[in-house]
Amino acid sequence: MTVLADYDLSDAWSVSSISGWRGFESVEIFDPDGFAAELLVVAEDASGRQWSQEFRFNYDAGGPVTGFFGGSYFYESGSQRIPLATNEVVAQAFLLGLPLDTAPAFSLGFFQATGQILPLSDFYLEETGNYGATTAYDLFGDITWSVTDRLDLTGGLRWTREEKEANIYGWHANGVNNITFAPTLFIPATPNGGVVESGEREFDDFTWRLVAQYDLTSVANVWASYARGRRPDVISFSAGQFVEVPAELVDSYEIGGFWSWENTTFQASVFYSEYENFQTGRFEPQQATFIVDNAGRATQYGFEAQLDHQFNELVTLFATYAYNFSEFDDTDENGNAQEFAGNTFRLSPDHAFSVGVLAEYETPIGGISIIPTWTWQSEVFFDNDNDLTDAVQDETQTDYGVVDLRIRWDAPGERFYAIAFAENLFDEEYIIDAGNTGDAFGIPTFIAGSPRMLGLRVGTEF
Repeated sequence: MTVLADYDLSDAWSVSSISGWRGFESVEIFDPDGFAAELLVVAEDASGRQWSQEFRFNYDAGGPVTGFFGGSYFYESGSQRIPLATNEVVAQAFLLGLPLDTAPAFSLGFFQATGQILPLSDFYLEETGNYGATTAYDLFGDITWSVTDRLDLTGGLRWTREEKEANIYGWHANGVNNITFAPTLFIPATPNGGVVESGEREFDDFTWRLVAQYDLTSVANVWASYARGRRPDVISFSAGQFVEVPAELVDSYEIGGFWSWENTTFQASVFYSEYENFQTGRFEPQQATFIVDNAGRATQYGFEAQLDHQFNELVTLFATYAYNFSEFDDTDENGNAQEFAGNTFRLSPDHAFSVGVLAEYETPIGGISIIPTWTWQSEVFFDNDNDLTDAVQDETQTDYGVVDLRIRWDAPGERFYAIAFAENLFDEEYIIDAGNTGDAFGIPTFIAGSPRMLGLRVGTEF
């Protein structure tokens, strides 16, 4: 739920309020490993709450200076309970490195301390849970100075303070297992199953931006910007303790322009970014969970462009292109070699292109618009390690393109309408994710992209 409010304090000043609240509860049961055998069956019982409030004071007296300043408060809490079940026969075969289809031949566990041989259970259960809370405060301000009728300069500054805390527990739910006789097989165990607390951790930092815009003519302008961005510090549980993953910082530079003439508009920009403490997620098999890690320094640069051309009153062409080079640096700030040196960012194609046509017609029975589009992208990796450590299966998606079609009819008076659509018209096969939990066990799982989908939507406006 979001509530917006604006109030004019005077001819020059106004105040804006943004209040937000969100809550959710979910329960999911799934097979995360991709095995046909009963290795891992996992449930997730999660809930969360968010509340935020922002006040912004805006200034515009009609002169060369405009701006705003304000502050915000944000609170979030969330919990997650994860039961994990396994068939001990299958788990023993997996832990011994044996083919899982031979698992039924191994049905006993040997307890070395007593010499006992115990039958393995077909249902062993352990559980982990975690809780986290974040309180954040922001103070910010932004000012724009119209130096001339053509030149505008903008500067902005934000200060953020965060207070975070987290806890975690992990233990068996129906007795120790009969394979290792340790408290747990897959999840991180805490001492006697007790809750381990991080304690309150405090973080704060500044971010900013500088922008200049210049109107070359009435139909063309250019602009340049520099901004410092930040992804907040993270408290992550690793190797039996909570560790702090430092804030990800990025310095971004961009130069662009916009031109419009007759029936054509064109805009383009080039960008360059440097990352420090790049945060990446990775699966930790010993903890059976994903953790946040510091991948070090990285560089990104590229080019983006968009073209719109109206051939006549009926037909308009639109197209976009983006080139994006994103790579982890060879060394960190101390000159040490980085784990992902030379790798490409996950889900980051080098090239992306789209083109479409809007055709609009007026007929005696109403208006008809037809929009065919084609989008294409080059190869992507699904993990920042670029699958270089996995000889089992390539987890990449090669280049592919998808055609969509949308036809809309509006009745005379535009009160009633109908939309027929076809997504992935030619049923292109591709994947949108790969690897996941199963990859840590040698069998990655894959998530297919949407197949051809046809639909019809009708409605009325009043």
